[in-house]
Order: sequence, then C-alpha cells, then structure tokens
Amino acid sequence: MEQPTTKRCIVSTCGTSILTNQGHEIRKLIIDYAHVKDKTDIGENDRKELENLIKTIKNSLQEEGSIENLKKMSAEINGITLLYDNHFPNSGDTHYLIATDTWLGTEAASLLKDWLRGREVNDVQLVAIDDLGASSLAEFQLGIAGLIEWCSQTLPGWRENQYTITFQLNGGFKSIQGLMQTLAQFYSDETVYIFESGNELLHIPRLPVKLDLEEVVLKHYKIFRRMKANLEVSKKEVEDIPETLIFLLAETPTLSPWGELVWNQIGEQMLGKKLFDSPSEKVVYGKEFEITVEQLGKSKLKEINTRITDLACYHEKKDRPNPNRLDLKKLKGSPSPPSTHECDAYSDANAARLFGHYDETDKSIFILDKMHSHL
Repeated sequence: MEQPTTKRCIVSTCGTSILTNQGHEIRKLIIDYAHVKDKTDIGENDRKELENLIKTIKNSLQEEGSIENLKKMSAEINGITLLYDNHFPNSGDTHYLIATDTWLGTEAASLLKDWLRGREVNDVQLVAIDDLGASSLAEFQLGIAGLIEWCSQTLPGWRENQYTITFQLNGGFKSIQGLMQTLAQFYSDETVYIFESGNELLHIPRLPVKLDLEEVVLKHYKIFRRMKANLEVSKKEVEDIPETLIFLLAETPTLSPWGELVWNQIGEQMLGKKLFDSPSEKVVYGKEFEITVEQLGKSKLKEINTRITDLACYHEKKDRPNPNRLDLKKLKGSPSPPSTHECDAYSDANAARLFGHYDETDKSIFILDKMHSHL
C-alpha cells in the first residue's frame, strides 16, 4: 500500500484494551476500577496488581516483538498499524490520542503514546477529556461537551494548514465511538475502521452534512449566545428551542453537547455577518456606535461581536472577568466625552478600541459610544 504524500492529523479514540487483553482475572479488576480518577482510591493490593500490569505491558511494548502479537494486544495498535500498512515511515503526521480522565484510561493512552514515539512518530499528544469516563449520564454529558469543544478549537486549524484529518475509531469505549462517528461528519475528512477480516481498513469519507438549524439559531440567537457564554437564561426562554439542544444543569438551561455542536457550526460563523444586538441588557449601544462599527469594522465583525459578549460577561458575572483580549479600563482624564472607559475591539496591525460610559441614572448599564482606531 502506497503511503500518502499529504500530512495527516490522526485522531484515535483510546480505551483500555491494551490492559484488558491480558486475561479474564485482570479484565474483571480493570472493569471494577474503570471509572476511578485517582489511583489512591483503589485498595493497596489491587492498585499494586494494576501498577505491575502497566509496568509489564510497558516493558513488552519496548521490546522488538511480532507486530501481529502487538495488534492482538490492542485494538488501537491494530488500527494504527493497518493505517500505516504495518510500518511507520517518517511521515510528519500528528497524532491525538483521545482518552478518558480516569487513571486506567490515561495510563492505557500513555502506553500507546510511548509506543508510537518509539517508532519515530514524534508528534503524539494525549488528550484526556474531563468526565468522558464518568459513570453517570449527567457527568458524561459534560464530557461530551468537552470533547466537542476540543474538536471545534483544535481540528479546523489542521485543515486550514492542508492536513488530512483522519478519525481512527478502532479503539475506545462504545459510547465515545458513537459520539465520534457523529463528530466525524463535521470535523474529519475520513473515518477508518477495521474490516471484518481484521487485516484491512475500511475508509469512510466525510459526507457533505449540513445542519439544517440555521433558522432556529437565528430566531433564538441572543439565547444561544448567552448560553454559550454561560450567562443566565430562564427555562421559559428556551421553550421553543429543540430540547435536544438544551441541557438542564441544576434546573438552569445550558447548551447540550449537540447544542454546542450547532453553535460551533452555525452560530459562531454568524458572528462575522453583521453587528448583532447586545446579548445583555447591561450593555447597550449609543446612537453613534453602530455607525462607527459600519465605518471601521465591517471586516472585523466576528471579533467585535465577541468582544461585546465579553463586556456582557464582565457586567453580569459576579467575578467580573476581564481577560486580556477585553482589557476594559478607565480612561485617564476626559479625552473623548462622554466616554469614560475603553476596551479592545480587536488586536492586529490596525487595532481598534471600543469606548463607552455608564448610564447616569443606572450605573450598572454600560453604553457603548463608538469604535475608534485611537484617540
């Protein structure tokens, strides 16, 4: 099989098969402690037995053994070696190993990472997703949201740099594999599985899937935007939003994992199309603000809308978050009345700032006066 000339970003789901394929007794022990995050929560005798198992497997992986034996040892190794046609050229590929944040999950993925690096695959990164190995559905939902967030933040950049993104899903737990099959249609170029023979890979290309929810997002854009920013919304405000997109956390509506996916694929892109209304009643637009944005910031609408969301978070959240990208601060003197404060609109060679002041009758309301490149 001829090796591809393009570089790949390979995302592999990782379970504990490398540990469980060592016999029935040890399999039972691993199942018993599959959801444990801190190994000190495991009894000393069982913990030592598991630690000895991990050490033994690590030593065996470092030995020059039969590749066929290694493939029988781990579903992940089987899938990755077939992807490389049983040998590892210096390809320049990047590998992400998706693991649970449990002790055994991260140990199993670490064994695979060391094994790959031992075969001169140098760019291997272990990604342990919080709560992805949770035993309760509610916690697992949070893990799903974390995985979707990781995909949306990490993978588009590789495609922009002309990498082929491959989801290698021969390992990992069934619940995670099912999720990744869905995410593959939005974030990967292909998905690979071991065919029934066990010696060939089935390559499934990404289908031209488009989420048909743009109308729903536009209709409830302010609510989606607030939930994405973890700003409070009421149960009544989400009544007309499909329930699969909403997750109630302590009776407070927030985006479900699928809501996160919809926002990442639709809502995030809309931020660059126009200046949206403020997501907060604590941040309002003065009479000249939209005019100055139209004049100076049409190409930077996504950054400007995002910064206005940051302002909303600052004025609504108790901890008053003021990240570097916002940098809200009081003006010295009175260089541009009625503005008393400034913050970043965006930062590049043509950096601009937003200027505003607090309402005289209600000091909790911040009025955006204008956007300007400088004073």
